[in-house]
Amino acid sequence: MRGARIAIPLALWLIISNAASAQDVPRQDLPGYDTEDFLGVTTFSSVAIAPDGRHVAFVASADNFETNKRESAIWRVDLDDDAQVIGSVRLAATAASYSALRWSPGARHLAFSSAPEAGASDQLFVLDMRGGEPRQLTDSESFSEGVTAYDWLPNGSALVFAAPLPPSAEEKEEYEAFYGDVVRYADLPHHSTIDWVSVGLDGGTQRIATVGIQVAELKLAPDGNSIALLSNAPSRPERFFDSAAQQEVYLLPATGGGELQQLTNNFIREVRIQWRRDGAGLYATGLGYVHETRGRWTQAKLFSIGLDGQVENLGPSFNGEFSARYGRGSFVQLPDGTLLANGVVSTRTNIYGVDPRARRAELLTDFHGEVSNLTASSDGNLIAFALVTNESFPELYVARGVGDLMGAERVTDFNVEIASMSMPEVEAIRWPNGEGDDIEGILYWPPGQRGALGLPLVVSIHGGPWSVRTENLGPFSHGSYPALLASHGYLVLEPNYRGGSGRGDEFLHAIEGYSCSRPATDVLTGVDYLIERGWADPDRMAVKGYSYGGLMTNCLITKTNRFRAAASGAGLWNDISYFGTADNWGQTDIRYFGAVPWENLQGYWEESPISGA
Repeated sequence: MRGARIAIPLALWLIISNAASAQDVPRQDLPGYDTEDFLGVTTFSSVAIAPDGRHVAFVASADNFETNKRESAIWRVDLDDDAQVIGSVRLAATAASYSALRWSPGARHLAFSSAPEAGASDQLFVLDMRGGEPRQLTDSESFSEGVTAYDWLPNGSALVFAAPLPPSAEEKEEYEAFYGDVVRYADLPHHSTIDWVSVGLDGGTQRIATVGIQVAELKLAPDGNSIALLSNAPSRPERFFDSAAQQEVYLLPATGGGELQQLTNNFIREVRIQWRRDGAGLYATGLGYVHETRGRWTQAKLFSIGLDGQVENLGPSFNGEFSARYGRGSFVQLPDGTLLANGVVSTRTNIYGVDPRARRAELLTDFHGEVSNLTASSDGNLIAFALVTNESFPELYVARGVGDLMGAERVTDFNVEIASMSMPEVEAIRWPNGEGDDIEGILYWPPGQRGALGLPLVVSIHGGPWSVRTENLGPFSHGSYPALLASHGYLVLEPNYRGGSGRGDEFLHAIEGYSCSRPATDVLTGVDYLIERGWADPDRMAVKGYSYGGLMTNCLITKTNRFRAAASGAGLWNDISYFGTADNWGQTDIRYFGAVPWENLQGYWEESPISGA
């Protein structure tokens, strides 16, 4: 580990070095992995199966410790008529990141977003499947703010895209005259252009319209006559400005010859919009309730949006979360009208079939882990997805239709080397918190030591708080190292405390007004559970977390001296000062029922970790 990379796991190594001295276990007796083994695991994103089902394109990313960079590449797996792999090829590997892979309707071209150089904004590129290097379609000079969204024309000849307009000289002068040297981007106007660019050799662009919103997503209707736009909510210096109310769906004629029409007007945070196959409306995931009069943080739901603007929850009785919030989730439409979606229930993310007519979700898989990046061919006969479980590292799988989902075949082998090592054992556990709830958590055992007694314990707390940890060995990031810690001899607990996802909205909302105290109870009763069974050594315990996990780490060490070491990353100490210095309405508005600190000073203080310091 050299250079800037050491900043990522530094907090982790504070724990390891302290706890290692406590347990005094010789290094040669530990399993043979090192940090680079685990942080070098390849992860997958932006998986896209070709409309004809003959190719699966995806982005594979991993840390390269020799170059001291995280590197990404676009790959294509080729399939025969029986969905068997007949070859794979790396299509591009010249940038640090790629995103938004989309096949042209005829599968001749693959488009994607990428920054042409370090520090530049994302631009549009296209790959011709007959061969050749990626061709850049938009340039940084004409579109200096980058391209935020795009879609293919039905005939595959061009792409329609949205690009933010930079503020004019007059707008900048007005801004500077008002604010002086205060840096506040929130008040700058938000405008985007809608253009199309040819994928032909000339790559010419043509302006369709300029709209007064910042476009986050863009989808062309099946008939090509209308464009659906999703606005990116701006921040403004208003008291508890509700960004959910600004994240709305709009319609624009594809010819640009009409006015922008606002389709939705609600307090739902829509995301990942898709046109229905028949063009009679759209689908989206989102946070919030259909008839709410203010923003509420909820589990992610699936919604139907009519062309009259009416919104309907497609899974009102579904007690989990359709997990599109963090980019790993996705949903696809099948020819019969069924939706396939990633759903988090309890400690697993599986594939669910959603019937839009009956508004009902049905469990289709039973993986002990996490499914992500769902994609399907046009006829629905081939379905691809990424999967990581409690026994396997991330790989891509292909199924021959819905009936074959549990029998899907692995089509990549990026992580087979580390998967051949002796892995930590992962299981889900439950314990009572003494306040009427059963709390769930993920427990990581050192390899070959499941059920062992007196192990040193690390409590690893997830962020959010509106998040969840599932039964899997990864994927890995700077915020979570449970499998790595377990491989070095530690028992690791990831508690899914109140306020998290996968257990229903009532469980998620239980944190409101008690954002430090209730989660602390859930975590500490989980620690007691492990000690009572003799698994954890009460004299050798550490706690760590990042973001809200950092806040909870701060909270715990002001409530107890039981932990020998603690590592808090990006964690809050004082919600009162946080209110005045951060542009994050969700963490204060939602957790304190919309009250500002001077309206609920005692609540803000008592639920701030610093009050117990």
